[in-house]
Amino acid sequence: MTRPASVPAPRPARPTRGRLLAEAREARSADGTRIAYYLGPEPFPGAPVVVLANGLGGPRFTWRGVIDHLAGRVRFLTWDYRGLYGSGRPPAGDEHAYAIPRQVDDLQAVLAAEGVTQSS
Repeated sequence: MTRPASVPAPRPARPTRGRLLAEAREARSADGTRIAYYLGPEPFPGAPVVVLANGLGGPRFTWRGVIDHLAGRVRFLTWDYRGLYGSGRPPAGDEHAYAIPRQVDDLQAVLAAEGVTQSS
């Protein structure tokens, strides 16, 4: 069947449209802070994991271009920094609650929750 010239051909679907790291999960950091993280689909068994660090205050959607470009080759993992978006606030009274070592603890908790021992 021939398509009339006035009807455009359908565009191929973008691989991550509508499901950008949509699998939300939670982990507990060393100090008990609830950390929300997001895992992309595993394109094939044993696919390498790429960790995306949003930067302080950045949303996971910032990575859409990278994810679209590498979809099908790697599995992506990112998290909401403590006190932002889906993650909880750290316990009150800790003057170092947002220090870099605590953020490292958060990432380690996320990686441990997923059993990730190697990532890029």
